[in-house]
Amino acid sequence: MDILDTYLCKDDRVKYVLTIPCDATDSWIVAAFEDQVTDIEKVDSPWKDIIARGKNYHGIRIPGKNKSKRIYKILIEKVCEKWNSVKEKCPQALKFENDVKYIYSLIE
Repeated sequence: MDILDTYLCKDDRVKYVLTIPCDATDSWIVAAFEDQVTDIEKVDSPWKDIIARGKNYHGIRIPGKNKSKRIYKILIEKVCEKWNSVKEKCPQALKFENDVKYIYSLIE
């Protein structure tokens, strides 16, 4: 959340809801972990086809095919670490960042 906190106003009177489709975050996770990935946003189901394909994903145990908040929290940390790389690989990530910056500019 640190990335969003840097862009969003902390004034309780201002409320915004930003949503990210789950397939987008799954693509961003793959982009963060896979250095040689291309066209990841074209993969139909990144979670099923890449992340949860085995029992482990880059040393992180993925129990079953279901997504959990605990696993997402671990995976998303890498997305935040590698955000610039994710934006280069995933146009939707760059669009999301630009949208957040635009909203922030409205409330400054």
